[in-house]
Amino acid sequence: MKLLSWNCRGSAWSGFVLQSLFYISTFCLDLFCIVDSRVSRDQADCLVQRLGFSSSFCIPSSIGQCGGIILMWNPSMLNISILNYHEHYIHYEIQELSTKKVWLTTFVYAYLQKAKQETMWTDLISSKPVSNIPWLLLVDFNNICSLNEKMGGSQVFTPAMIKFNKFLNDCEVFVEI
Repeated sequence: MKLLSWNCRGSAWSGFVLQSLFYISTFCLDLFCIVDSRVSRDQADCLVQRLGFSSSFCIPSSIGQCGGIILMWNPSMLNISILNYHEHYIHYEIQELSTKKVWLTTFVYAYLQKAKQETMWTDLISSKPVSNIPWLLLVDFNNICSLNEKMGGSQVFTPAMIKFNKFLNDCEVFVEI
């Protein structure tokens, strides 16, 4: 199975559909998640159709000119069961039909406001599997773990960074940068 999560920073720009079709065809995607789509549900439905996917789940942009998540997949390859969702994440179970393998996946577009992130981290920890089912957590965290990830600005280790590192430890995630 091949999947891609892309923070497109809005899907209204002129080359968005062509760029998406390039990714879909180049990587032969079975699942495509667009975060920060900045579209309504009707616009997402049109977009899914233009990109050639027959199944989708959309969290429309509800906070003005940012946000929104669109999950698209090929139902002949994958069975998707939505388990939980929020305006900033989709948590679901994937079953790859050819291998019958099952795992949990969560796509997140985190709040930009640090004060709102902590509550979301708590919600996400409750999604952590209690069994041996693998969990794929793909996130635009809008946060950093350490100062060496930061370019410019003050070089101060902030309370938000401490809380974010605690979240990652509590989730027992492997972070790939």
